[in-house]
Amino acid sequence: AAPTGGPTATPTALPTALPTAAPTGGPTETPTATPTETPTAAPTDIPTTSPTLSPTGKPSSQPTLSQAPSMLPSSEPSSSQAPTCLDQFDPVDICLAIDESGSVCSRDPNAPKLCTNCDCREGYQYLSTGDQYCCTNYDQTLAFSQLFIELANERSANSANIGVTFFSTAATVATELTTPTEAIAALLSDSYSGGFTNTMGAIKRCQSILANGDTNNKKVMVLLTDGNPTATDTKQNDKALGSSEATKAANDAKESGITILSVGVGRKIDVGYLTSLGSKPEFYLSVTDFGALSEVLNQLLSGLLCAA
Repeated sequence: AAPTGGPTATPTALPTALPTAAPTGGPTETPTATPTETPTAAPTDIPTTSPTLSPTGKPSSQPTLSQAPSMLPSSEPSSSQAPTCLDQFDPVDICLAIDESGSVCSRDPNAPKLCTNCDCREGYQYLSTGDQYCCTNYDQTLAFSQLFIELANERSANSANIGVTFFSTAATVATELTTPTEAIAALLSDSYSGGFTNTMGAIKRCQSILANGDTNNKKVMVLLTDGNPTATDTKQNDKALGSSEATKAANDAKESGITILSVGVGRKIDVGYLTSLGSKPEFYLSVTDFGALSEVLNQLLSGLLCAA
């Protein structure tokens, strides 16, 4: 059928087979199957599925509706990337604070003893009688610490300076910042002491050790413990005071520019508290027992790289 001479008064329910001789006065209620050769006088209420054949002479008064974001990620990643840590840090000063309190070698972790004479290990797996490390747990602690020192030095292109402090009732400096080889020698010459847990003293000794290093070096403290604080430098068997004083010491160390990473061992750890001692929540790591320490070694090294 031939088209009518002019447009109908109202649009037909369906489009005609052929276009009308002249355009209608306004847009149809539904878009045509193909775009018109020239744009409509005003934008349609919803965008057309395909563009007009030629651009409009001027921009429309209202922008076209933008597409909603897709619910699934695109097949290709965006150009931006999440920040990554460096492969190496150079140079860095590291202080290891190692817990040798009575709970480390106590047979029953739910009823820890002071174990000051290594008298807590009866019936428990331990090393040969009279061994300076007292029990398997402490032997594993020192083995882990030695491996950490070796790998940290390797990751830092042999530029790491290491200090070590041990803590129980008292916190003592095993070595000031020195070479990894000398630090390991000091580490392995220690004898297990047993006693309370003076975390405050450990943090303060490490802070002093790191303060004696090169001011241009990054400063990192690694706190390895199996329990919550129970003592300070001046008072023993006081959990509340031990915890509050350790928190003050940690905050002071962090404010001085030291990054603190902590490793908690066992199921009796107050995770929230030990996490608060660290510089970031992700700088707290935990294992269920001393035999599992190697499982967090790579994470600890990664945290060290990020910290530095």
